Amino acid sequence: MKTALMGITLGVVVTGCGGAPTADMAFRVEGTATTLAGAPAVGALITGELYIGDCATGEMRQRSQVLSDGNGRFSVPFGVEFSGCIRLMGSGSQGSGLVEKSGVQGGGSGLKVVPMDITLGTL
Repeated sequence: MKTALMGITLGVVVTGCGGAPTADMAFRVEGTATTLAGAPAVGALITGELYIGDCATGEMRQRSQVLSDGNGRFSVPFGVEFSGCIRLMGSGSQGSGLVEKSGVQGGGSGLKVVPMDITLGTL
């Protein structure tokens, strides 16, 4: 699978090809966006946000966006080492969705790939 990635990370653009890390990428969130019926959510806008501490009350550290591919797959790049909560938001013609994962250690000595899936139509 060859996918071009473009992420907006607080004014810094991170790009890669086929999910390969770039020099500016500390880690990435990979997964699949699906509809409530379980079909791939093709072309959904996936926004990933990193929060220091809790997603609800923590300080947002970085934001990055990508579009899901023809199979609903996505890879959201982040350019910082991180410990805290990841929030994924997705929107498309199938509706919107949200998922969070706490206690994540990404980049550096932590995970290089954090698996997270999202279902659209839940919001």
